[in-house]
Amino acid sequence: MSPRALSLSIAFVLVLAAWNTPQPLTTSAPQADASSSAAPSAATIPAPSSAAYLAGLALLAPSPSSSAPIPLSPRAVDALNRSLRSAVSQVAYMPHRVVEDMFVLAAADGDAPLDDAAELTRKTLDALYSGPLRHKPEDATLVWICTKATFAKYLHMYAPDEPTSDIGVYFPDVHVIVVDTAKATGLSLSHEITHVLVRADMPLAPLWLEEGISSLFEAPRFDADGTIHGRAHFRLQTLRDALASPKTAPEVRLDTLFALATPESFREGGKEYLHYAESREAMRWLDSRHQLWAFYTKWRRDVLDDPSGAASFASVVGKSPSDATADWVAWLQSDEAKQ
Repeated sequence: MSPRALSLSIAFVLVLAAWNTPQPLTTSAPQADASSSAAPSAATIPAPSSAAYLAGLALLAPSPSSSAPIPLSPRAVDALNRSLRSAVSQVAYMPHRVVEDMFVLAAADGDAPLDDAAELTRKTLDALYSGPLRHKPEDATLVWICTKATFAKYLHMYAPDEPTSDIGVYFPDVHVIVVDTAKATGLSLSHEITHVLVRADMPLAPLWLEEGISSLFEAPRFDADGTIHGRAHFRLQTLRDALASPKTAPEVRLDTLFALATPESFREGGKEYLHYAESREAMRWLDSRHQLWAFYTKWRRDVLDDPSGAASFASVVGKSPSDATADWVAWLQSDEAKQ
């Protein structure tokens, strides 16, 4: 084994050893008003060991000019292959598609749009791994593509008490996604797939960043150059409604978002629906300025020195989150934001 391969093997062991098992994440259907807007239950993400993560990150961090995913170590390749075989064995008797050895999509019934879902998954992976993401997951994820007739059955196989109003759920502890394509293929599938990718790429990302990037692609747009972006949808209206209310307008701030250091703070006080909207529209604003991935990659590299991400944001945007709030709010209320 080469010195580089050995270093990569050690790095992945250290990063994985530092991380604990999270809980399910869900994508909920939009509601009629801001007070009842989609507020998916989110994962509890315990803090890994900083010392172990630092040791792994020092070996894994790509150079600023890196433009391709870092190859998995031999140990990680073996782990991925074993999990892939396990996932395929569970659906060998039914129609399924394997996408990039990372996702096994299975049709839960004959009406499930399996090929469309596989194409969306492939396009999402191509866009993110030809651009900002560098680290691939070491476990294959089984994705149940359901319709209204089968969603509750497959959802309750993994979470008997999970509400069927959700349109997609990611169970990271067992590497399973269940989506209801009858409600919205793109809304749920791209969101849940992006959760898997961001967790592998930036394990120390706070929940608001993970949800912000994942929800950005609830309404994905793929440009001719292969890049992926997010179109406007109901979360923009959630923020516009909040800005129109004297009670909630003061809470629509970027510095408030960057202060959400824990999953508990993200869900605190019944404001989860607002935090989802803020995180998504903050990512979409940065993307409109061509600064999203510069911010993300800098924060990924500097996360131990900049756990809140505020310094990385200021370095890229040229203003602190507090000082940039006025520009962001003006964009939220503009015609450009409706695109």
